[in-house]
Amino acid sequence: MKLTQLFLCLCFPFVVIAQNKKPLDHSVYDSWQSFGEKVISNDGQYIAYTISLQEGDGKLVIQQKDGAIIKEISRGYSPAFSNNNSHIIFKIKPWYKDTREAKIKKKKAEEMPKDSLGIIQMSDGSFKLFARVKSYKMPEKGTGWAAILFEKEEDKKKKDSVKALNKDLSDVVVFNDADEPGGTDKTREEGADLLLKSLQQGNDITFANVTDYLFNKTGK
Repeated sequence: MKLTQLFLCLCFPFVVIAQNKKPLDHSVYDSWQSFGEKVISNDGQYIAYTISLQEGDGKLVIQQKDGAIIKEISRGYSPAFSNNNSHIIFKIKPWYKDTREAKIKKKKAEEMPKDSLGIIQMSDGSFKLFARVKSYKMPEKGTGWAAILFEKEEDKKKKDSVKALNKDLSDVVVFNDADEPGGTDKTREEGADLLLKSLQQGNDITFANVTDYLFNKTGK
């Protein structure tokens, strides 16, 4: 009798746990989490990785090597540490629901929600945020700079500012319509602003009408 009572007592917690568990069916798949991108700073002091959902908004986690979490950034992805470990740069996706709604409405590519970009200084955790970012790059070995290419904008004010900046650069490169690559072909790709961002409190530099870009290995 005592043995039977002991057996029932041992089984009871498992029955309660089983009753509280959510049934494993297709409805739970969307909430499953998985590790995505993983990067380590050159000095091995910091780690960054993404946690993704089957459907929904993931996050970027930045932590020290001892496991202490520095920051969690909702929808963060594509992280990279600067070569001297002073900064981490990453992109931020639009909200999943906003992107899904735009797709349902069959919006054009230029009307879709755009990525943002974040830069964190590792020493004090200070944060800079940039909207409507297409891509970014950092030099392989150099330090102190990051290049950020923004999404192009079609409004007249933006086009006028591009023309003005190109005029200022006319002593560097001069193109006549007949000489310009692609000539007056309307299908030629239009560029956007490229920000050369100083990571060391220096002066930023902006280039207009950029379609592609790269650093040399040393970042000079």
